[in-house]
Amino acid sequence: MKAAKKIAIRVSNLSSSVLLYGETGTGKELFAQSIHNASSRNTRPFIAINCAAIPETLLESTLFGTEKGAYTGAVTTPGLIEECQDGTLFLDEINSMPINLQVKLLRVLQELQFRRVGGNTAKKMQCRIISACNVEPHKCIQEGTLRQDLYYRLSVIQINIPPLREHIEDLPLLVENAISNLSGLYGIYPNVTGDALQLLKAYSWPGNIRELNHIIESVMVLLMDDGEEITPSDLPEMFRQHLGSRGDAACIDLKGSLSNTEKENIIQTLKQNNWNVSKTASVLGYSRSNLQYRMKKFGIQRSQRMNY
Repeated sequence: MKAAKKIAIRVSNLSSSVLLYGETGTGKELFAQSIHNASSRNTRPFIAINCAAIPETLLESTLFGTEKGAYTGAVTTPGLIEECQDGTLFLDEINSMPINLQVKLLRVLQELQFRRVGGNTAKKMQCRIISACNVEPHKCIQEGTLRQDLYYRLSVIQINIPPLREHIEDLPLLVENAISNLSGLYGIYPNVTGDALQLLKAYSWPGNIRELNHIIESVMVLLMDDGEEITPSDLPEMFRQHLGSRGDAACIDLKGSLSNTEKENIIQTLKQNNWNVSKTASVLGYSRSNLQYRMKKFGIQRSQRMNY
């Protein structure tokens, strides 16, 4: 991550094309936005477009614009390249762009000129192109989803963004950042227990940082009070099931041992407080309802009827 950041800072004030490669959810658009923000173009537009999200019939006019009469109902409209004058255009999932349009984009990058669809006047291209792939670029070339000549033009500078599992030591900071970003929305700022962090670190994170942010938001939605901590039992059930379904004995043992530790801690504290749920919740830092939820989850009950 430090190496990727160092390259991004170094190339921010250049006009060279940059290709970002990283799995889904690694933060490619964040890198692109950061390069733009650190450049002399930062007062001009930054426009991002996902090439997989726009139908092929619309993508060309979206990029290059249209002239009135180009097709039935067409009106004169500037494209993103034109709107992004002196700014940065981010083309995400460039490998999803149709091959025939890749040819046209290559020509534009070579000549630094473009024409609106149906137009005869060449316009000067003055925006910087940053593109991204969520599949290894050479694999895209082999599979025929990315032209090799376009790849060379786009990847004057290539930055590889590692998946979360390859810099898992950053996870506590990323969790803290997610909580900080969401605290204003949900009105709480919970701590995360070491046991919960251990479980989070044991996961492979196929969705990377985006998936981590969604997990943390899911947990915060269900927490009751600001004083509560995020513990292993607060993590979404599907997350814990997936962690166990990997067949990784160490992860399964870890999950089981953490749950047992929490259960025993609750039982011991209940005994110390004569099974008074309100006092026990206060000692453990839980809300009363959250402790009752955990007691039900772990099957904790006193043999005789209790006065809560």
